[in-house]
Amino acid sequence: MTPTIIAVFAVAEEVVPLSIPGWNVISVVTGIGKTQAAMRLTKAILEHQPQCVINLGTAGTLRHRVGDILLSREYIDRDFQQIQLPGVGFHLQNTLPLPQSIHEIYLRMQQSATIPMAVVSTGDNFVTDSAHLSEDMVDMEGYALASVCQEFGVPLFSVKYITDIIGQNSVEDWAAKLEHARAGLTQFLEQTIGNLPTNITNL
Repeated sequence: MTPTIIAVFAVAEEVVPLSIPGWNVISVVTGIGKTQAAMRLTKAILEHQPQCVINLGTAGTLRHRVGDILLSREYIDRDFQQIQLPGVGFHLQNTLPLPQSIHEIYLRMQQSATIPMAVVSTGDNFVTDSAHLSEDMVDMEGYALASVCQEFGVPLFSVKYITDIIGQNSVEDWAAKLEHARAGLTQFLEQTIGNLPTNITNL
């Protein structure tokens, strides 16, 4: 049986083609925000039983540049981080081992990415100022996806294209640069996956 990967995107405008030799790739669009991300990914994992989840899409930043591509397996829930409730965690690292061939791809991506080990700050708000933000990038789904994958024991990593600088018309910049993001992510995937040998071991 061909093993399955779920490629998860927040919105349809972020979807890029992902083809990996020897793998069945299922694309899932969750919608924006932690609740929808958790619900849709949970449904997809139960239905497709993937060996891995890859989150692709866009993010904002304070520390890096538009057009940068950042890889991550570390996530912060900035909503819980700000209120620091006793016994409520806000930091997740997905350290579950990747399948062999996907681990190879991940290492190639690390070599090509602008930032190979970034930290994602996730919250249910579109960040427009830099107060209390020290992570590499911000999104609205990453932590929720990481939480679901942790619960089901599925390895996860994120590949994010930076579309906007926080505090500089972020909403407008994000909407206008989705086409650039798709082109940048597609080129990155072709560079890191496109010339893999087709007989590579899957698991």
